[in-house]
Amino acid sequence: MRRISFIVAILGIFVLILLIWVIPARHVESVSDLGGLEDNQRVILSGVVESERNYYGALVFEINDIKMICSGCPSLKGKHVGVEGILEKYEDNVQVDVLQIKILD
Repeated sequence: MRRISFIVAILGIFVLILLIWVIPARHVESVSDLGGLEDNQRVILSGVVESERNYYGALVFEINDIKMICSGCPSLKGKHVGVEGILEKYEDNVQVDVLQIKILD
């Protein structure tokens, strides 16, 4: 019985991981596009980094007035970047936790 439960649990985890990679990310251009999206949804956007600051070891920067949070990122101010991340809502603010970033210049 334990063996069957273990196999079912592993298959369930595999299905969840597969769904994460199969469900496409939403392309976002502005803050108004974020209104209809849910928490923990993958988003993709690109643009020029307008401002940045370090906040307790994480780089906080903005693209098209959308706040991004990236741990371990180098300085990106003024560079054209493409970002894939997870949408988060924190104290009535919408921000994106960066998963992957590419410099497009």
